[in-house]
Amino acid sequence: MPKVSAIIPTYNREAFVVKAVQSILKQRFTDYETIVVDDGSTDNTRKSLAPYWERITYIYQQNSGVSSALNAGIRVARGDWIAILGSDDEWMPDYLSHQVQRVVTYPRAVAHITNATMIDLNGTRKDHFADLGFLAAFGGRSSLMLQPFCAEMLCSMLVSLTKIYRLQKISTSFAGLRSGEASLSLALRWWKHIGVMRT
Repeated sequence: MPKVSAIIPTYNREAFVVKAVQSILKQRFTDYETIVVDDGSTDNTRKSLAPYWERITYIYQQNSGVSSALNAGIRVARGDWIAILGSDDEWMPDYLSHQVQRVVTYPRAVAHITNATMIDLNGTRKDHFADLGFLAAFGGRSSLMLQPFCAEMLCSMLVSLTKIYRLQKISTSFAGLRSGEASLSLALRWWKHIGVMRT
């Protein structure tokens, strides 16, 4: 059984999803499985992933939205921890090793959240959490969560699979929330439930 199940939900992202998969396969931490859930893509997503069949689990479903795709991945996940990667995002090589190192150090942890660097089409880089005001609210670049969390923040979080099952599934009510303001608002709503470790 793998320690981590990395899940990529995707829809019509043939130009990006391969890089996302490659960034998982380049992780220095190797005790993981990779699950790609194709949410009814009409482009060449499936074909672009063909060279990776032996190293990933590929699931195709009718287009039902990102939350449905995440739930499909979670249902087949075998890892103790879930890590979600957007199909147009990439992980640095030490991403999983950093996350796992933190959560195994604290047995009560149910999740670990990290910062992200946003790069636009012009190559401009932005500190994502600083841009949202998230770092100021939580006090550091890395936070350890000990209690319930906001599902919208799963994009940069390692989450206990048992905690997700306890919460039943990823709520479809989060599916349309993509703005920074929505993410921050939802995160701060859960602030009283979150234990923070400054690093």
